Amino acid sequence: AKLVGARASTNGEFFSYADYSARGLAVGGGAAWPGSKDTKGSGFVSFDKAGNVTITKPADVVPFDPKTMWGVVSGHPMIVRDGAALPNPKGSQLCLRNPRTAGGLSKDANKFFMVVVDGRSNVSVGMTCAELGTLLKGLGAWTALNLDGGGSSAMYVAGAGVVNTPSDGSERVVANHLAL
Repeated sequence: AKLVGARASTNGEFFSYADYSARGLAVGGGAAWPGSKDTKGSGFVSFDKAGNVTITKPADVVPFDPKTMWGVVSGHPMIVRDGAALPNPKGSQLCLRNPRTAGGLSKDANKFFMVVVDGRSNVSVGMTCAELGTLLKGLGAWTALNLDGGGSSAMYVAGAGVVNTPSDGSERVVANHLAL
């Protein structure tokens, strides 16, 4: 976050521990990361160069477009769609209570929400994806996407540093981040 002059930053998307490659489409500075692509398994948060934000559903496969995708981080599942918080996907272990990170967008696309929830401690048990969706909806999100969570969940704010308590005890090395 400090390197890019971010006012706020969170961890980005799910990644491989073997080589730190992103699981979905990853874009930085208008260039898609080698080997990254959108799939039916991941949606994404994208920013164009002017700062306009969009969130795509995991079911929508969208090819990389350098005109509209200056920065992209992927995630799943969708937790708010059309103003409604969504239930946990059936049979998914992913949505048990854990530390969480999410990105959400208001209906008019004028407000972007970056949320990190602590967990795995005696102070916070974390949230399910459905609980996180309810929180984002309550904040005003019309659409929202779960990003990587667990020990990766961390939020940095300029002037304050890391403002949550990462469950690993400190920030974890991650594949990418979402920075404003």
